[in-house]
Amino acid sequence: MEKRIQKNLVRLWVNILGLVAGLVCLGLLLAKLDLGLTLKTLGQIRWGILLVFALTLPKFWIYACSWRLILTQLGESVSTGTLFRLKLIGEAINEATPLNFLGGDTLRVGLLKSHLSLKTGVQSVVVDRISHMVSGAIIMLIGGLLFVAHARALSWSTWGITAKGVLCVVVLLVIGSFSVKWLRPKIPPEVRQMKGTFLQTVMLTLLGRSFSILEIYLIAWLIHASVSFSDAVILNGLSLGLGTLFAFVPGTVGILEGGFVGYFSWLGRSLEGGMALSFIRRLNGIFWILVGLLTLLATRAEES
Repeated sequence: MEKRIQKNLVRLWVNILGLVAGLVCLGLLLAKLDLGLTLKTLGQIRWGILLVFALTLPKFWIYACSWRLILTQLGESVSTGTLFRLKLIGEAINEATPLNFLGGDTLRVGLLKSHLSLKTGVQSVVVDRISHMVSGAIIMLIGGLLFVAHARALSWSTWGITAKGVLCVVVLLVIGSFSVKWLRPKIPPEVRQMKGTFLQTVMLTLLGRSFSILEIYLIAWLIHASVSFSDAVILNGLSLGLGTLFAFVPGTVGILEGGFVGYFSWLGRSLEGGMALSFIRRLNGIFWILVGLLTLLATRAEES
């Protein structure tokens, strides 16, 4: 018990230090940018922000459909609407707390207890989380490959950047292989047998993640930032990669903004556009965190 308390305290301090470091990075970024131009670029979104908010809805619905496939394979029947609601809650907790998916997934299991057994709930959430990890790795890999192709297309003198891009792809492959090796023994035997269903869930979560790419492209179009669809794929892969590497920074505050600004700098485009794009994405995330927390309160009220 004492070891667990000490471990939680260490994690808390790491998260606090990570948050401070992220805020410092964000402050340094803002100090180097034209704040007036950044705000002007942000202002161009106007009512288009509602389109950005709306684009997240089908993503969560597809995630709920993917989760329902898993439960059906396990012999359980839970409505897509219920799973959609629980998915909203889980993702809100994932984003709002330093525990990341451990917090949201644990809560999802708890909320599922009124619908099915604890064992089945845990199994379904484990498979669902792994499908998200696999689809995320695929997006990062595609983004890395596009980055390498993009670097070579821009200039042959960027061989150094290209080499780094290739190295990133190799690292992602190594991490992915070790992740699969580490996760496989932890998956219940009956869950390993659902290979066909698991492939379907990966494809569905990939489809859901494609809405994040569309979100980046839509925001860039609304604020008149010059971002191609391939750039949007790269930026989405970059977001996932930075979120994985800097998981100890709550919300990856300052890290994601630095990644977007850095990519815009590499493309030779407005740094303020990169900052505005990352800010609007973060605003969208905050909106859905609030929606998820309100959904949690409503769910708790129904149960009491």
